[in-house]
Amino acid sequence: MANTMTLISSVTVGSGGASTISFTSIPSTYTDLCLKLSARATGGGDEAAALVIQLNSSNLTSGIHLQDFAGTATSTTGVNIAYAIPQTAVANSFSNMEIYLPNYTSTNTKSLSSDQVQENDSATIVMNLSALYQTSSTAISTITLSPSTSTFVQYSNAYLYGIKNS
Repeated sequence: MANTMTLISSVTVGSGGASTISFTSIPSTYTDLCLKLSARATGGGDEAAALVIQLNSSNLTSGIHLQDFAGTATSTTGVNIAYAIPQTAVANSFSNMEIYLPNYTSTNTKSLSSDQVQENDSATIVMNLSALYQTSSTAISTITLSPSTSTFVQYSNAYLYGIKNS
């Protein structure tokens, strides 16, 4: 059978920005979740724009990140899911990412993966792949994203989709 993707909810940051983007009361009627995000953050530098994701108000336990910054590949560990492009980067540009959460209603450890790309300046593209997990047996009903030490700027947006494998 075909997989089906249904929009559960969307958020667009308004004037003045927002410290978080949250999805609450996520229904348990799907197999997986997919979060698509286009974001830019205030502040300067990657650390200010590092995105933290919380599942049911709990931080993730561990993760690994692969990054290609202008042709230089690096690998790090940590609990940040991706990076919103910082305000000091090229004007009017937004990071684009997809975060996939399989088996979100399972009683097993929750895992997620993300794929992200951003233009840092006219000649630099940054790509990130991340895989993280949380040692919780509770179904995911709330997802909160926030830049670690800054805020989302106006027009950042997120779309949460439910996926049914039926």
